[in-house]
Amino acid sequence: MGQNPNTRLINLDWNEPMKSLRVEVDQDPVRQLGVSSKSLAEALNTVTTGMVVTQARDSIYLTDLVARSRSR
Repeated sequence: MGQNPNTRLINLDWNEPMKSLRVEVDQDPVRQLGVSSKSLAEALNTVTTGMVVTQARDSIYLTDLVARSRSR
């Protein structure tokens, strides 16, 4: 594939480990706090992958501005 002149910037990342996060939630205390499973999932997704908070215009292009947590 890399020898084909019609391809460029080929990135072979097969078999590389992928980060995963498994969260087990005790539903009883969560329900007592008034938190739904959906809102908890959305919060965890925002922390791990980020969330588009606004867009900025650069000439004719719109660029998403993403808020995410710092990696440690």
